[in-house]
Amino acid sequence: MGTAGYSHMRLSIKQKVFLSITALLLAVVTGLGILGAQGIAVLPVGWSTGVPIGLAGAAAFFALLAIPLNKRPPADPLGIQGLPPFLALDSSKISNEAVEAIYKELIRNDVTGIVLTGIYGAGTTTLAGQIYYYVQEQQRKGKGYFTGPPFWFNVPSRDPNTRVSSRTFLEVLKPDADFDKISDTASKLLEILNDKKRLIIFNQFENLLDIQTSHVEDVSMRQWLDKVNNNQNCQCRILITSHFYPRGDDRGSPLHLVEYPVEGLGRAEGMKLLRDLLQKHGIIRATELSLCKVIEQCGGHPRALQQLEASLSVTPDKDLDKFIRDQSVGSSWSQWKDDIATQFLEPSYRPTLARGTVQHELLLALCIYREPVTLNAVLPIRDAFRNTRQDIPGAALELARRCLTQVSGGRYKLHPIFVTYALHHFVENDTNANSEARRQAHEKAAAYYKNEVNTYPLQSSERRHLFIEAAWHLLQAGHIQEAYNLLDAETLEYLLK
Repeated sequence: MGTAGYSHMRLSIKQKVFLSITALLLAVVTGLGILGAQGIAVLPVGWSTGVPIGLAGAAAFFALLAIPLNKRPPADPLGIQGLPPFLALDSSKISNEAVEAIYKELIRNDVTGIVLTGIYGAGTTTLAGQIYYYVQEQQRKGKGYFTGPPFWFNVPSRDPNTRVSSRTFLEVLKPDADFDKISDTASKLLEILNDKKRLIIFNQFENLLDIQTSHVEDVSMRQWLDKVNNNQNCQCRILITSHFYPRGDDRGSPLHLVEYPVEGLGRAEGMKLLRDLLQKHGIIRATELSLCKVIEQCGGHPRALQQLEASLSVTPDKDLDKFIRDQSVGSSWSQWKDDIATQFLEPSYRPTLARGTVQHELLLALCIYREPVTLNAVLPIRDAFRNTRQDIPGAALELARRCLTQVSGGRYKLHPIFVTYALHHFVENDTNANSEARRQAHEKAAAYYKNEVNTYPLQSSERRHLFIEAAWHLLQAGHIQEAYNLLDAETLEYLLK
């Protein structure tokens, strides 16, 4: 069986010639039989003989016409080859700097491809589409690295009745070719893609992955991915969009297929997008402070901004400032924060975050901090870490792999969208107990910062920063006087300069 349940019955040239000659002879016999049936003596064939010959010949001829000489599937039955989404044509959605930065990374000699990773709705597909059109524009101007037209492949959604393999993509690229005798389809796919300096985009590559491990499920595509990662001599470039970095059989670190996390729009770009969205519905009561608040709350997540606009458009006064001021439980602002966290925390992520797992405990510990912290900072926050300390690095990597955290320089910060989700899950189904658990966590964070102060010299900026963070956590825990005393001790004069 071939891809998507189609069979392949290909006839040789000799078989085609034989069937063609046979069809011609049957047509002649059919004609002679019909003439004989009419009493026209072309050959000594009469009525009694001509009718059976004519009917038999006609039946055989039309039966032959019904036999497909090449029974093959349509060239692209799954709709794999296509174009980027129309949204990608709008350059306001993504900064040109991001597009140009990825383009420069793609054409480096030591890079074969880039994987754009991000949570659902982060804009990986839109970004890939803008790179696609950027390459086309460069080619129209006669500039740039690429000489062949870019390819855009939409990886089909998961379907138990459809097997997507390297052969699937081969048949899309070369629908008239015969791949029955090719055993190494992974190498053949890379060979065909590498025929020119072209950009090849595989959109939604996560559809090929095992959700829990990120490994590519099909053997031939795993082999192809490893070849891309280990090959430095490709003239084509591969661009993949996926919720997480795909893994092949090679257990090593990425070599030439590098990861580029898409974490959302920056403040200026996010504010511009949000302002444009609000203006479409006549929502003009939105201060700069309110716009900044929204961007910080969702990390510049494009889909979250669109959902905020939709929620705000149905309010009576369409006032963003008023929308944000009401932060009570059940308010529209709180509901929006809860909705985006639940929606973008895909069902495939949730088993990883089941209550009691190290990942769940780490998620709760990280949501307390407002800045990136090392793993040492999370240890005192949750009692569960006393017996699972050795499992924390692996849990941190798992959260980063699923794009729930932002990692830089060995420091971890929970994605802003999931902070609200985590803050509501310290204690389930008990608002008061949940608030108390959060208060105690802030007390522990303040103690951690105050303890870290002693590792830095007096009057250092690092020491002052630690005091500021300790005071902030004390304020969150309700210890207002203690926070002021801490600032008065060493930092207040510095802050007033």
